[in-house]
Amino acid sequence: MPKLSGRTRGRPTVRNVFSRCPHCDWIARVASRKSITATYDELFYECRNFDCGHRWKAALSFVHTLAPSATPKPGLDLPVYTRPAGPPRPANDPGGPEVPRPANDDVTRASATG
Repeated sequence: MPKLSGRTRGRPTVRNVFSRCPHCDWIARVASRKSITATYDELFYECRNFDCGHRWKAALSFVHTLAPSATPKPGLDLPVYTRPAGPPRPANDPGGPEVPRPANDDVTRASATG
């Protein structure tokens, strides 16, 4: 989640959102942002390496809601994440890979000494 700081006309601005330059692998920062819709922004990056100078546009888009908003915007219908279908499996379900017994297992020690 990007750190939001400052305000421009009542809207937060993106600050301290970094990425890596695909050419020189230096840190690149968001120089500006353009909101296209409520769920899609264009981010304009610039490489901090003076010798490289690469600039590019990236997309930032909404995928799904993890926790619903306490102040939902009327008319904005966003998809909500749902777990994949299927019955829940207990954490100790033996259906997974075979797990070796611990070296300090009491049953193993008792059978080895008795």
